Amino acid sequence: MVKRFSASPLSTRQVKVSEFIHQKLSNMLLYQEILHLDSLDVIISSVNVSPDLRQASVYVVPFAQGSKSKKKSALDIMNHLNKAKGYIRMKLAQEYTGKFCPDIRFFEDIATKNASEFDKTLMKIQA
Repeated sequence: MVKRFSASPLSTRQVKVSEFIHQKLSNMLLYQEILHLDSLDVIISSVNVSPDLRQASVYVVPFAQGSKSKKKSALDIMNHLNKAKGYIRMKLAQEYTGKFCPDIRFFEDIATKNASEFDKTLMKIQA
């Protein structure tokens, strides 16, 4: 029997779980349900779930915010998110209907930084 490859490298279950995590995390950040985090300026760009649905990689774009004395850098924001991942996983598990709630790992999405630097370089070339 010949195995056919699908156009999408992700299974339907992976897509559903990643969409669930993306939606719930967005709501948690929007409604400030993560108690020990101040309001963070974060955009969740994508969520990738492993084929066994045990691990989820969450790619975020942190924005530095605050006044000069209390300014939070992107590194501080990423550290806060990584400290809160146990609490976030617990909140996700309360509504997750699968067998195992995925372990959450946060990564900074550098694609947006690279794109903005690329745009700046193009603008310099055009000028």
